[in-house]
Amino acid sequence: MALTVELRGVADVEDRLAARDEGGLLAWLRWVGVLDGERVEPPLAPQAVTPLAGVETIVAPHGGVVVYQTAPGQILAAGSRIGYLLNPLDGNQTPLLSQRGGYFYARVANRLATTGAELAFVAGTGIWRNGDLLSA
Repeated sequence: MALTVELRGVADVEDRLAARDEGGLLAWLRWVGVLDGERVEPPLAPQAVTPLAGVETIVAPHGGVVVYQTAPGQILAAGSRIGYLLNPLDGNQTPLLSQRGGYFYARVANRLATTGAELAFVAGTGIWRNGDLLSA
């Protein structure tokens, strides 16, 4: 068996989360039979599986300070505002919108953005991307 463990972001380093993640990983390894021990059914996923080609990447239309107003874990309707980009020179605010809607699952920790920087990710059910879909 080969698998990849996705680590949390730099803002999510704390003992409570590490202990919960460790327990979940060990429980899953018992569930699939890799480890001996009591098999406990895993919890349901917070959101139905969506296609990788359905991920909307919200990018900075210009440089500025990123101000989030919505936390990840929310279901967004098309056109929902997740925050804004503040121009520190003139105070103008540019809304950051999810064009397609879906499950808002991640945002970057950096609050200073340059033009074109990836800021947030929303998993939709449609397919609107193609080509290289992974950023790493």
